[in-house]
Amino acid sequence: MARRGMGAGQGKGFKNILPMADSRTHSNSARGIKQPQKMPESLRIAETRQPETKPKTDAEQELIEAFDSTTLKEIRAELNIDEITSFSEDEDGVYSFETDSGEEYRLFIDEERAERMAEEQVREDLENEPEMFTQDWLQNFVTMSDTDRRIISQEESDNIVDNMDDDDIIKEADKESEWELLNDQIEVNENKFIDGLSNKSEQKVQNKIDKLEEEKEELLEKSKEDLRGVKYDEIYEALDDPINYFVEEQGIYSKEELLKQSFISIDIDEATESAISTDGWQHFISRYDGNSIELPSGAVLVREN
Repeated sequence: MARRGMGAGQGKGFKNILPMADSRTHSNSARGIKQPQKMPESLRIAETRQPETKPKTDAEQELIEAFDSTTLKEIRAELNIDEITSFSEDEDGVYSFETDSGEEYRLFIDEERAERMAEEQVREDLENEPEMFTQDWLQNFVTMSDTDRRIISQEESDNIVDNMDDDDIIKEADKESEWELLNDQIEVNENKFIDGLSNKSEQKVQNKIDKLEEEKEELLEKSKEDLRGVKYDEIYEALDDPINYFVEEQGIYSKEELLKQSFISIDIDEATESAISTDGWQHFISRYDGNSIELPSGAVLVREN
């Protein structure tokens, strides 16, 4: 049966009065089922708004100004404290505070800032007090500048060759056959004097001998030069590991003595990276227990005492 006044068969029924998405509303209402109502915007905001944490001390007010009230609330909850009694920032931009129970902490905006602080600390310690670190670990990062390697390689190679016998130099330079040939030629000419020669002939033989001696000297100097180059390359390569060269091979220094030499340095970048990755950044700036606390907001705490 068509409903009166609704335009039966003309598209004017109740389905045209309500939105299409709410087609079940009419039947639900008829059975006494209430429809959900949209919450007013003002009520939704009031429902989600959290009460702000109020500072109890001047120190807490300073912390809020540097961070926010959420950080203060998280600190109180995490450390189970009633209040913060002091708050300060040092020249490096690191924040510190003390609780009402006397515990001292450093506070970082995030873990990246904390790790950067640890890297700076490790770098400073390596530069100024390398003896603080385990020496067996530290020796992995002992190095020399290229200039020092070249200077020492040249000095050492010169010293080695200058203290070698001529025969040893010729042998190491692999010039023995040429050396022996010149010696044989000199001997042949010297034997000519035994048979007796005219003054003119003697002079010719002597000139020949002198020339052969000059060739020997040139061969020796060339052998020395070549040998210096070989020794230089060997020493330069060996100095890539100064401890092995000076301590293990040459026995010139002990490890402790070597680290004190002016030409020895530490690869600070590599050592710092290794220290942080091995022990964790917390080890170097958390003086109390080597641990850290990350708050929900991202700020990081390390305990000092």
